[in-house]
Amino acid sequence: MSYGNVSLVGLIYVLFLNVSLGQLVESVPFFANTEGPVEIFFRADEGSQGLKDYTGQVYAHTGVITQFSTGPSNWRYVKTSWGQNTPQTLLERVDNNLYKLSIPQSIRSYYNVPPNEQILQMAFVFRSASPINGSYLEGKTQTNGDIFIEVWEEDPGYLIQIIKPEENSLFSIGEEIVVDFAVSLEGNYTLEVGDIMREEEVVDRFSFSFSLEDLGNYTAKVFGPEDSYAEVSFVVAGDQVIEELPEGAVLGADYLGEGKVRFVIEAPMKEQVFLIGNFSDWQLRVENQLKRTGEGQYFWGEFSFEEEEILYQFLVDGRRFADPLSELVLDPFNDRFIGEETFPNMPQYPEGQSGDVSVIYPDKKSYPWVHNNYNRPNPENLIIYELLLRDFIIEHDYKTLIDTLPYLKKLGVNAIEIMPNNEFDGNISWGYNPSYHMALDKYYGSPEDFKKFVDAAHSMDMVVLVDVVFNHVTDRSPLAQMYWNTAANRPSSNSPYLNEMARHPFNVFNDMNHESASVQRYMDRCIQYLLEEFRIDGFRFDLSKGFTQRFTSDVGAWSAYDSSRIRLLKRMRDRIREYSQDSYLILEHFGSAQEERELSQDGFLFWTNVTGNYHRAAKGEHSGGASNLEGALFNLRGFDQPVLVSYIESHDEQRVMYEVLNFGLSNAQYSSRDLSNALQRVKTLNAFHYLIPGPKMLWQFGELGYDFPINYCPNGTTNENCRTAPKPIRWDYFTERIRKDLYKGTADLTSLRLLSPAFDNPPIGRNLTSPYKFMIYNNEGEAAVIAGNFDLIQRQQTLTFPISGWYYDYFEGDSLWIGSSSHTIVLSPGECKIYTNKKYNRPSTEFATSISYALDWDPGMLLYPNPLGSEDLTIEFLYPTVLESVEWYSLDQRKISRQNFSYTGQQFQCQVPPISKGLYLLKVCTDKGTSLHKVIKR
Repeated sequence: MSYGNVSLVGLIYVLFLNVSLGQLVESVPFFANTEGPVEIFFRADEGSQGLKDYTGQVYAHTGVITQFSTGPSNWRYVKTSWGQNTPQTLLERVDNNLYKLSIPQSIRSYYNVPPNEQILQMAFVFRSASPINGSYLEGKTQTNGDIFIEVWEEDPGYLIQIIKPEENSLFSIGEEIVVDFAVSLEGNYTLEVGDIMREEEVVDRFSFSFSLEDLGNYTAKVFGPEDSYAEVSFVVAGDQVIEELPEGAVLGADYLGEGKVRFVIEAPMKEQVFLIGNFSDWQLRVENQLKRTGEGQYFWGEFSFEEEEILYQFLVDGRRFADPLSELVLDPFNDRFIGEETFPNMPQYPEGQSGDVSVIYPDKKSYPWVHNNYNRPNPENLIIYELLLRDFIIEHDYKTLIDTLPYLKKLGVNAIEIMPNNEFDGNISWGYNPSYHMALDKYYGSPEDFKKFVDAAHSMDMVVLVDVVFNHVTDRSPLAQMYWNTAANRPSSNSPYLNEMARHPFNVFNDMNHESASVQRYMDRCIQYLLEEFRIDGFRFDLSKGFTQRFTSDVGAWSAYDSSRIRLLKRMRDRIREYSQDSYLILEHFGSAQEERELSQDGFLFWTNVTGNYHRAAKGEHSGGASNLEGALFNLRGFDQPVLVSYIESHDEQRVMYEVLNFGLSNAQYSSRDLSNALQRVKTLNAFHYLIPGPKMLWQFGELGYDFPINYCPNGTTNENCRTAPKPIRWDYFTERIRKDLYKGTADLTSLRLLSPAFDNPPIGRNLTSPYKFMIYNNEGEAAVIAGNFDLIQRQQTLTFPISGWYYDYFEGDSLWIGSSSHTIVLSPGECKIYTNKKYNRPSTEFATSISYALDWDPGMLLYPNPLGSEDLTIEFLYPTVLESVEWYSLDQRKISRQNFSYTGQQFQCQVPPISKGLYLLKVCTDKGTSLHKVIKR
């Protein structure tokens, strides 16, 4: 080892001179005491640089972190409200981009903190005096975070703080390295860096510069009196190794077997990338530098690990990022709210680290898929159930979602569409704020549990669709962070992934550039992984109309025919077909008819929003064709095939039962707002919805008449700000006879739709515009007539049946002889009749309530109410059963109580033990076998 250019710098105790060398903030004194004054120096051209070259007044928004703070965002004793300008928070301009905040009294009195509360840190965000173009300019950290300065309550004794270099700094051979450290008390201190040693009497600061000629991993150590000590690690790297990607390399982390993993990150215009993680004690190591391809597009490396669980980040030009294509992401802020019951043995966020952390399992075993052969429905026969786990089941996890599959199967569902389950910001979300597209969000459970759910769905010939959001990413995404304009707080102009400014008027967060080859490769990798790793059956692409670079500023122009968007979507479709030939591809497009028709020729299906007309029909509003349902008919929209996924409700539309119950019309004899009448009207609406040819979708609990508004707030009020807030989970609706009748009616209709070929083609006769609506079908001798009265008074209509002979009333079972072609059907308000010339039996729904973890026997039973209040639990069997005992267990399998029965019956009252609110297991023992069920006490 050799070193040269050694110089000792006598540091003058004027801190802004040191700040000018590149520190974002420093305090004078460096080890500030809460009972004394302090000066804070802020460097505006460091960190986020939001105030760089700003010439106006700068103010501090500041508070403190104490032992009572619940986290770094929980500031206490904040000096002013945001935007309030006071002399106490005004900074003095010292030099260009250098400011000083003076606190002449004690820190405690400045913030007015009581004597019995310990101050740990001062917290800052610096801002412009007034908004600029609608928002304040802000000075924050490089990652746009709050700024913190540690303080001490009393004399801290001998402390050492190394200011430079920062941990994991990277230097080149021969580059000047400065070690700069501060001390709390004067004394004799020793600096060691490899073979370099300096022993000096230090008053408050010491700085030493040198260079190193050998590459390697180094640690600068400072020793002081009374065993005081500090160290910082850094690396001196050699020339960048240039080597092309191996054949078959994929983006992200690819497990090659026997503990070997290949990492590839696409980071054009970057200089150096290192891998850091638990395998290196989170230290930068020269041996963990990634190679770069010749054109500088990719960085890659192959590494072997002994660890069973690898936590890692990329250090890209000195800044930490999680892998954009992580399989799993650890979040330092939100993971603590995810319980063990949701994600058992979830990897723990590494203590002392910052930013998102990626996870891989080098020894991961392939999931043992059981159901490899299952029947995928034809696209035109899809009955899609859209659900949000958070608002569908209290446990909000895949394990419990498996229990609902019998319920959905009996309903006639053959496709389950899960709202975005990729890693998104926070936990409580609809999921349309994606930060990582390949990693699953842990709030819904583990990746293995998701595979179990998909496997279980396939066992029932139900396919799984995932809602994916490739229009945008949040600021948290590495795609944004790696190429970010901190001063403007938006993507940089040279980003290979994101547009600096959005290209269409509906964009939220950061708009992805779909013309970029980097974005296309990123999307392709995500889609391939989801299809191959989890065996999902297709996608619903959110806001697919945004897949364009043609700039538009209004919705009309944005919706117009766009050949470039068609080209991009077809490219995506071709790539998907390489991974899975028969994946379902659904677009939330709402584009021009010409564009959708052209895309339909390539196998795309389209969300079709006719909710307004559907809802008006149910409410009894018909003037001016307000309840015209023809928009759901594909042939009337110019399509050759039934490609329209129509729906009465979706996650983004108002609930029809809420509309009818609150805004339905009435007269002196009849009110659509009566619950029984409203449910009947929705059942009649369902008849037209499901029996129109083409794929259909229903939103969770719509089959039970869910009547909470879309803007319902957790506190019981209604507000537009609560649109995406959690909603009540109402499985108890199933215990109400009239709501259960709607469930049965929905199952009847989905069954008929899939059994009868009559509904494969458009109706040969129809009236979908008047209050009395009808459709007449005839497909190669299979005939059907559907009539529904959406008025508030009795109506009748003489209809022409397509074939003479016997017809059967599908709901009532009565037979009707049609000798001539005409027959008059009289209908009460809200009533519906379905006649088919072939008799179809309605499906049984009696087992639909068995949402259970079956151990060795499926008892066909109902538990209610669930969740429980203060009442007893009722156990109801489908047929007479010998119930022997009922046992209650906690989730850790601790037995709480046992109740013996040992007699035959169909309905039993079970005493609820004295338990607190939470989730419990109920073991039901009969002479036929044992089953285990989840019960919730609220």
